[in-house]
Amino acid sequence: MPTGGAVAVSYIVRAKRWKGGWELHINGEGVTQARTLASAEQVVRDYIATLHDLDEVTDDIEVVSEFDRGDSCSTTRGARPRR
Repeated sequence: MPTGGAVAVSYIVRAKRWKGGWELHINGEGVTQARTLASAEQVVRDYIATLHDLDEVTDDIEVVSEFDRGDSCSTTRGARPRR
């Protein structure tokens, strides 16, 4: 629970596969990259912390990956794309 008047925020992140890893589009914040989908959530936390000069980010992060085939999306928590 937030303290000191802080407001809890949830971030929706669209993960798009490319040959070097995953491009992470953070709703309302910008874009960063992760080598693996498993590391995406922590990369997003670090990115947001850097943008806002925070020690850590404890907000909810939802990573939604778009698979290469383009026929489905899946909400993930560090999962790998299905093959």
